[in-house]
Amino acid sequence: MGKRRHKSAKPTRPPHRYDLVTTRLHQVYFAMMPPSREAEIVADYKRFVADLRQARLDKRLTQEQLDERLGFTRGHIEKLENRTRIARADTLMLWAQGLDFDLALKPATRPE
Repeated sequence: MGKRRHKSAKPTRPPHRYDLVTTRLHQVYFAMMPPSREAEIVADYKRFVADLRQARLDKRLTQEQLDERLGFTRGHIEKLENRTRIARADTLMLWAQGLDFDLALKPATRPE
């Protein structure tokens, strides 16, 4: 008797040339677009998370130890550091405080 596949399992196929060309065109198109404000926000968030990760490493804390210190469920810091989960503002504040940082908001400087 042959192997039975799960109903939801779809057979894999190599990408069609059209798919590859379309993907490349999208990449070129978006690369030519001027950076948006949203892109700046995402880049700032990534830098902030990287800084918090580096602070954790500097303090020689594991992700599990920081989870326990902050009262998070196991694996929460891992998901935040890998950016599979986006942190809310209150979580960012707890995370920073858990690493002995003060998080402050300041008015944005805008060109006149």
